[in-house]
Amino acid sequence: MTENELMRTLRDVLKDKRYLVVLDDIWSSDQWDILKHAFPPGKNGSKILFTTRIKDVPLLADPSSYHFLQMVPVGSFSKVKHFKQMEQSHIMLAPENLRN
Repeated sequence: MTENELMRTLRDVLKDKRYLVVLDDIWSSDQWDILKHAFPPGKNGSKILFTTRIKDVPLLADPSSYHFLQMVPVGSFSKVKHFKQMEQSHIMLAPENLRN
């Protein structure tokens, strides 16, 4: 299966569905320009979560729903500070039984 066929198949599967997709370690807008065609347009509540070191890359996907959470080295902050940072970014913690 070619890349174009794979993207077309993914688009067809996701069409008319709500989904959450995690794109890990996206380093350039060029990567998103290629991948974005695999995701159907629309406002059905679907989300794409980027992990990246480049702040501007996720802005290309949807500037209106952009939230940035800068990671801090483990051990350099307390759990309370971490929770407040996540709370301010509108990110919810996973329930206790789903952690780790």
